Amino acid sequence: VAGARTSFAQAPFYSEKNWGRAFPKKWWWIQCNSWDDGSADAEELCLTATGARRGLLAGGPIAREEEVALIGVHWKGEFLPCPAVEWTVSPWGSWRAKGNYEDYEVEISAETDEAGCGVRVPQESGMVDGARETYNGNLKLTLRRGGADVVVATSSRACLETGGAFDDEWTARSEMAEPLRSIAYNVKLERAVADRMADAQRAGVVDVPGL
Repeated sequence: VAGARTSFAQAPFYSEKNWGRAFPKKWWWIQCNSWDDGSADAEELCLTATGARRGLLAGGPIAREEEVALIGVHWKGEFLPCPAVEWTVSPWGSWRAKGNYEDYEVEISAETDEAGCGVRVPQESGMVDGARETYNGNLKLTLRRGGADVVVATSSRACLETGGAFDDEWTARSEMAEPLRSIAYNVKLERAVADRMADAQRAGVVDVPGL
């Protein structure tokens, strides 16, 4: 940056998702891997969560939309994907979501009083200031297994974002269409299919819807 090179070792990082051909009409996003001192069992904990109204088969004769989400938790070497998600998110300032995977349940709540900064995102008209985010959000994550708390973590350095046509409070649950739903709910199958789809996409055979 500005002619200076910075190297990192053993640093947590975040890699962005691919939404596929059609960018969502609206979405919310949360990411955190920096936790407050004293958060129980927060070592090796990383959270990424997002929900959106996205298009499927964009531009085709049977194009449709669906509301999808994923709460992804990395904890002590395990990846816990929660595609069954319910959420209530304001246009700005408040995020609430919960999801489950096998016998795990995760609940997250986040808020900010900051105005946030604009983020340029792709739309049909080109790149526009279509989202807002902060890197100083207040967040609480509770991870339960079999009904008992196994992780309770808080952060004042969470990344929070909303974007798109987001005018009112949004309460929804993920309603992923088949066959993608069955694939997403089976981690081993999802990884195998994702590898094959990635190969097909690189070969120009298919467009992957993303998330």
